[in-house]
Amino acid sequence: MSNDLCLEQFATLESYSEEEHFCRQLRQCKSCGQLYFYEFYETIGPDGNDPQYSTYVPIESQEDIEALKKTDHWGLLEFFPRLLTPKNPRSAGRDSIRYAPRTSR
Repeated sequence: MSNDLCLEQFATLESYSEEEHFCRQLRQCKSCGQLYFYEFYETIGPDGNDPQYSTYVPIESQEDIEALKKTDHWGLLEFFPRLLTPKNPRSAGRDSIRYAPRTSR
């Protein structure tokens, strides 16, 4: 599944933040109905090859949504499991979806 196809698999239900280089939304999988907290984050570099990151965190409750809305970009990385779809213009099509599973501590 490519990053482009991934976008086609989800419906946006609610937007929490929508800026040119940062976006947060509640999305739903069109196939199974699973809810996800979605974040798009783009870092701006001097050469115009700006890496982009999309993160999908599965939602189980309204409390999950509220907790995720309160985090910043780096705080989102503390939530598991999640799907990560980095896109780097320098990778020449080698981008992939990565799964960050819940781990025991």
